Amino acid sequence: MNNMNKSKRSKSILSLITAATLLTGVIYPAFPAGASRLPDPETQVAARFQDVQDTVVVPVTEDPDPALSFTYAPQSASQAGSSVTKADSRYWKQFNSGAILSYLTQDEKELYRRYEEACIAVMSDTATDFPSTSIYVDVSDLSLGDHLDPAQLNYMFKLSYPQYFILSNSIGYSFGYIYMYPEFRSAAFRSAAVNEFRTKVDAWVAQANAAVLPEEKEKAAHDILCANCYYDSPATDSRNMYDDTTRLIDWDQGAYSVIHDGKTVCAGYAAVSGILLSALGLKVLNPTGSGHAWNVVGLHGSWYLYDATWDDLDDAYGDVCCYLYYNAPGVDPDGSYVGGHTPENSVHADWEHNLPVQNKYSNVPLDFDGPDGNHAEVYFTVGDYTYFVTNGYSDYGAFTAELVGCACGSVPTDRPQTVTWLDKTYQVTYAGAEDGGNDDSDDSDGQDDDDDDDRTPIPDDEREALIRAFVSRMYTQALGREAEPAGLDDWSSQLMAHTNDGAGLAFGFIMSDEFRKRELSNADYVVTLYHTFFDREPDESGYNNWMDALAKGAGRASVLAGFVNSEEFGNLCKRYGIVRGTMREDGSVVNAGIRAFVERMYLKCLGRAGEEDGIVSWTNRIANGEWQAGDVAKVGFFCSEEYQNKHTDNDTFVKDMYHAFFDREPDEGGYNNWFGKLESGADRLEIIYGFTDSEEFGNLLRSYGL
Repeated sequence: MNNMNKSKRSKSILSLITAATLLTGVIYPAFPAGASRLPDPETQVAARFQDVQDTVVVPVTEDPDPALSFTYAPQSASQAGSSVTKADSRYWKQFNSGAILSYLTQDEKELYRRYEEACIAVMSDTATDFPSTSIYVDVSDLSLGDHLDPAQLNYMFKLSYPQYFILSNSIGYSFGYIYMYPEFRSAAFRSAAVNEFRTKVDAWVAQANAAVLPEEKEKAAHDILCANCYYDSPATDSRNMYDDTTRLIDWDQGAYSVIHDGKTVCAGYAAVSGILLSALGLKVLNPTGSGHAWNVVGLHGSWYLYDATWDDLDDAYGDVCCYLYYNAPGVDPDGSYVGGHTPENSVHADWEHNLPVQNKYSNVPLDFDGPDGNHAEVYFTVGDYTYFVTNGYSDYGAFTAELVGCACGSVPTDRPQTVTWLDKTYQVTYAGAEDGGNDDSDDSDGQDDDDDDDRTPIPDDEREALIRAFVSRMYTQALGREAEPAGLDDWSSQLMAHTNDGAGLAFGFIMSDEFRKRELSNADYVVTLYHTFFDREPDESGYNNWMDALAKGAGRASVLAGFVNSEEFGNLCKRYGIVRGTMREDGSVVNAGIRAFVERMYLKCLGRAGEEDGIVSWTNRIANGEWQAGDVAKVGFFCSEEYQNKHTDNDTFVKDMYHAFFDREPDEGGYNNWFGKLESGADRLEIIYGFTDSEEFGNLLRSYGL
């Protein structure tokens, strides 16, 4: 949004992003002469998979004897030969994208949490030979089955948490049971496998993390996997030490086939891709369908198809990697799924309804007439701005590019609408701050949040229930206890009345005497902030960054502000129907009503949700006394270039005035008065002042505490 008073322009600082070239040490030969650049999926699958079905689910129709199962008991590892350390837990949880959680109910999330803790306990065990392949967690207190069926939840857990490579595709039809491969019952075998995983995966993640920009890290992970694996299914093997029969070693259905054998099928490619991309901070889902497995990756506000299986052409062309299915469109322009990548909705998994809307365009502008099929640069810099290509194909309509950074350190409101690079003119989009990976800034739930239209608000009874749930979790996560009725009522009523927001609650709980008396160490403090404001375990890199900041003297209030002002906490607040709010680095909280007023002006005036940096900028200007709220509405919004470019007629303009300043539809007499003045030649600014100087608008401001 363009502010007419440019001397007062103040934008929050974005991280400086510069384009960089990653040298991975992996060089691929030119695309083979005569090779098809867009292989027909059916032909390629038939040639590659031959008689082997790529994703194999083995139904388990009868529950095992619980006495023979590894039973997960929280806070106890007595049945396993180890105790799980915080370091172990953080290590394994760094590979969680968390994207799947957006689609689950609260009890389904709790089931996944218990499954995960059980897997960590088993994988951390170095002494116990388990008598059975089954792992059991108690679900008697959970309400399950209304959303996803047991087999669907169990199988989708296995796919969504691929770091727990001990899990097999034996899928139980009861809640609470998951199964490991027989080999991993052995403590010695399991321990060796874990060490092998850590050695290889840690090295691969470190190599990819040498990159700077998100897509560069993504490409590095893609290339590393293709360079260290080839497509093949393990042969019949006699490594089953528990009976005398030979069997197909089916751990090709997970990450261990890549780690141990250096060969796998699509399920293994998808598993390791998910592991690496999550560790690198990207959002990723690992769907299946039509006997195939692949990934869907969130990047700079869009979701792309990512299929390393079909990009790794070792079996057909030697040591060759291509990018035909790397950040490719997941759906065709007509909305149908790209061949071979239709998400399944079956008794085993429902990916059809649990995936985000995928991009219809490819961001990789491959030159199909060139000498090779290698990846083309998708970041480019023109002037001060850095862009990310979101559509590089003219066949799919206009070229588009996302503005992701500025060398001046901030992105002004009068940013370019188009940009020309390599003789192509791109339409520029801008979603706001850099997405930063797992912070869910590009709506990992993939659903329409309807933030651009507040005419259908959540009913008060539903909103109150959500708010009370939000306050209750603040008590349990921050203070470690249940809420007392009076406190629950007080905090909830503040949120209901818009006199407080998420930032205000954060300040109230984390800066309280009760919280301070917990005397948490820095490590426990950071972990508590992750639990409270992100609803997840820390990722290793984020955890280390916050710990390093505290060690170098950053105040706890400053760290708290970093969590509170994040997009990830904003998305958590959004799920509970509340405004996130803003906290300054000194720990002080900006008035909740100011932010709510600014967010409302974006919706009422511009017809869209505000970008985060714009909301924060206008909120701070009002809070700091630089601007009056009415002036922001008049000059900042209705006199902005963005509103002027809407070219509204007089009828629409008058209705916009009523909606924005009176929060109602026009009355007939008032409408006729204002419309008549405009038709008679009155200046629109005169009309704006007529509304903002009114008592009715003053009452609206007072309702926001202004």
